[in-house]
Amino acid sequence: MESPPSITSRQILLLGFVAFALASLWPPILLIVAAVFAGCIPSLFYEGDNADSRRRLYKEFLRRDDLPRELKCDEVDLREGYWANSRGMCLFTSIMKPKSGEIKAVVCFCHGFLGSSSYLIRCEYQRMVKKGIAFVTIDYEGHGQSDGVHGLIPSWDGLVGDALDYFAEVLQKEFPDKHAFLCGESMGGAVCFSIYEQCPSLWRGVVFQAPMCKIKEEMLPPPWVVKIFLAVVGEAGVSFFSSLPIAPSKKSLLDDVFRNAEKRRLAREPPTFYGDRKPRLASARELLKVSERLSTSIGTFEAPFLVQHGLSDIVTDPSLSKALYEESPSKDKSIKLYEGMWHSINIGESEENLEVVFNDSTQWILERS
Repeated sequence: MESPPSITSRQILLLGFVAFALASLWPPILLIVAAVFAGCIPSLFYEGDNADSRRRLYKEFLRRDDLPRELKCDEVDLREGYWANSRGMCLFTSIMKPKSGEIKAVVCFCHGFLGSSSYLIRCEYQRMVKKGIAFVTIDYEGHGQSDGVHGLIPSWDGLVGDALDYFAEVLQKEFPDKHAFLCGESMGGAVCFSIYEQCPSLWRGVVFQAPMCKIKEEMLPPPWVVKIFLAVVGEAGVSFFSSLPIAPSKKSLLDDVFRNAEKRRLAREPPTFYGDRKPRLASARELLKVSERLSTSIGTFEAPFLVQHGLSDIVTDPSLSKALYEESPSKDKSIKLYEGMWHSINIGESEENLEVVFNDSTQWILERS
């Protein structure tokens, strides 16, 4: 299991020398340094940053008696497990199947940035399973109950490769004669996009839910800023510095993601929640690079797809979902825009709104199965 990148003894020695030199010039500098570290360290390192701790804490969390009853999965068949990727990491997986009746289709789901597939996602997507759709999920490296530093994406290609390898293996072994679909929320939409581009023959279609598929030109930093950022963080790989959660952004987007206050409260409670911290620098680098790549690729995306987006979403812009719909040369494409809905159209809305969203996506899938 991968552990957080650490500071080398040489770096510690250098920091000590710099601190000693500055203190020699002005002794109060030591108090300032101590105050900065006292304020920063608690937000830089959490018990849940380690995968073993996350799994232990989540197991304890499930003992609570005030959790949504759907977590028990009484109305579906659930199988959980761990799958080893090519780097020897154990990634958490789960498969939900209908308790009875024919499996009409298979959905391979890609969750969003800093999310997971074993909590509220599992509760809501049972709506699909009860209508005859098997539901296959995996927590990416550094997410949920999978190995890796919490919230750290060392490589976008590695993340996508893990999901594709796992999905392909499961489809071949357990659902060889079923039509398979990709479904992804937010960043998971970008994961679906990348997976489909690599292996289009495996999929019958894609459902995008508030996807991160393109960035507005005016929102992109100037090229010189990107160059400086990549020079500081590094073009690839992870160091102690690039693993730090100090990327410039809002600490937590939950207040902008979940329209329903109760769902927002529930989302904050499990130990798999990343917390009110900023993204890690390496993760920000990978998201920036893939966003730029996808922005130039939507004009060649030919998959059958449905894109769903809330018109009041301020996290991923619904106008960019419109651009995906308009610019894609796909001959089978649909778009559903929902008045008043926020970013989390699959979890964070009212029961009435969730029924609308899931009825639309489920019907689209079953019509192509």
